[in-house]
Amino acid sequence: MFDLAAEPFALVMKDGQVHQFAGDSMLFDDLDQARSHPGEKIVAIPFRQALWGDRPMSAAERRARQHVSSIQVHHHEKTPLRDFLAQADLESVELRSGHFDVNDQEYAERVRAVIDNEIRAGHGSNFVLHRTYQGRVDKRDPSIELSIFHALLRKQVGAYWTFLVHFPDHTLIGASPEMHLSRTEDGLTTMNPISGTYRYPSGGPDAASLREFLQDPKERNELYMVVDEELKIMADLCEERPWVSGPQLRFMSNLAHTEYFIHGYSSLDWATVIRRSLIAPTILGSPLESAFRMAARNDLSPRGYLGGVLAHVSGKDTGDFDSAILIRTACLEQTGEVSIPVGSTIVRDSDPVVEAAETSAKVSTVLTGFSRKGDDDALATLGREFLEGRRSEVADFWNQEVREWYQGMLPSPRRALVVDHEDRFTGMLAAHLRSMGLDVQVVTGYPTESELASADLLVLGPGPGDPNDDNDPRIANARSLARRVVAERRVPTLAVCLSHQVVCRELGFEVRRLALPNQGTQRNIQVFGEEVRVGFYNSFCAFGHADIDSVVDVASDSRTGEVHAIRTDNLIGFQFHPESILSVDGARVLRSAVETLLTNSTATAMAATQSST
Repeated sequence: MFDLAAEPFALVMKDGQVHQFAGDSMLFDDLDQARSHPGEKIVAIPFRQALWGDRPMSAAERRARQHVSSIQVHHHEKTPLRDFLAQADLESVELRSGHFDVNDQEYAERVRAVIDNEIRAGHGSNFVLHRTYQGRVDKRDPSIELSIFHALLRKQVGAYWTFLVHFPDHTLIGASPEMHLSRTEDGLTTMNPISGTYRYPSGGPDAASLREFLQDPKERNELYMVVDEELKIMADLCEERPWVSGPQLRFMSNLAHTEYFIHGYSSLDWATVIRRSLIAPTILGSPLESAFRMAARNDLSPRGYLGGVLAHVSGKDTGDFDSAILIRTACLEQTGEVSIPVGSTIVRDSDPVVEAAETSAKVSTVLTGFSRKGDDDALATLGREFLEGRRSEVADFWNQEVREWYQGMLPSPRRALVVDHEDRFTGMLAAHLRSMGLDVQVVTGYPTESELASADLLVLGPGPGDPNDDNDPRIANARSLARRVVAERRVPTLAVCLSHQVVCRELGFEVRRLALPNQGTQRNIQVFGEEVRVGFYNSFCAFGHADIDSVVDVASDSRTGEVHAIRTDNLIGFQFHPESILSVDGARVLRSAVETLLTNSTATAMAATQSST
């Protein structure tokens, strides 16, 4: 091994090899500046690099690092893990005065506040609330850091990367289970959404508790929600429709996670891909823009590197790179202070006490770790059997095996204009529409007159927020567009979720908050005489009455009155998300809606032509 005290260095264990990097330290303002320096590099990207544009920042985050730290690599060697561990017999390192900055009771209270004030208010389906474990070591030097790294290598199992990165002013040491993005030399790009946490019982993992975890609808829906969110990102980054593989279990030392992989081909450079994918929804929440606002309102301490990215860029012309999300990571400062930020995913039915316990389990990965106990092979087999059954619970459209949909369905090229209201579900809607043969343009905000004039189909997308809050500029903009659509009835229009709600307001429906949000739920419903299984992400809903039903076809819940869908000759609205991975029948429902709207439009145009002659 090279001299660790001589220069900045990084150690990364992946695929049974410990990669050892040494080089020159550089500090960049942003990823574009880092990209402008060619060559192989290790890059550490903090949370603040995601706060571009109008994304807000908490007062706490203003104290955190903002620059991209890099090691410009001039030496890279690999050593098998067994040989690396045999090189030194190191003593353990004590972390003194260890404590959470927010205790369990306070954290649980803050979880309740996020459920009440963020999720039930319609701001999003899931949010990650964090707290920070703090302590100190006697000093910061490579020998102490190497001891911690060795302990993680010996005690942690199942990490995607276990790493030590020594910069001049701070060090990162961790065992991250989650890939952020990777790209091979042929351009295959992969994301790895992980969610759902199985905390091992005190005696170690066992079949009964694993089965209970795998059957828990809260944990299952939590995973599906983050898959939807990362599908949004991949649909934006990839030239063609991405696909999913999974689910599967990732066993670690004191807990296990469920995960998927999302694949696609992208020609974008590494810096652009990473910048446009910050922060992974698994570490912040969804919809992403709303999650940034949630963090600004609720964070009491800096996120620092939490949810950031550690990347290895090959520097080759092929543009390949690999990266891990910075979770389960300790940051050591020059003073010896240590901080380990950890978070838990909050959904509508979260138990605040359980979420507090989950953060403790996650921080223990970095603090100590312990060996798995029990019959791991039998548990892995049990997990595979349960997860195999989940494949029928999600939409085939996003499966790798389904490569072609709707080819030749449309008789001539049609142009679809998709309006984004700050929810990148629009990227997934666009992928569906392109697979039908449509030429798709996605715009944010109010479309221009020329964009509207050239559209054969207008798709008004979903978004977070209260559809009755006309003081919210985004809601006011969505309602203005809905008002025009209802009044003019010129362009065939499909409205989804939030847009469906504001269209319903214009038609005279009452829209009100649900007692229990539908965020990330999967339901069997009747839509115009057909039973379908679809996914919902809503805290508000329209409710109809007889006068409206006489002029608009309405599909509603006969028991609650919730309006699931509306239909006129040139307007269809869905409260559910047909594009979601939760919508088993979503592709079929969406195809039928598009066919109906375009067919009616063609018939109307032909009738108008005949009457004019």
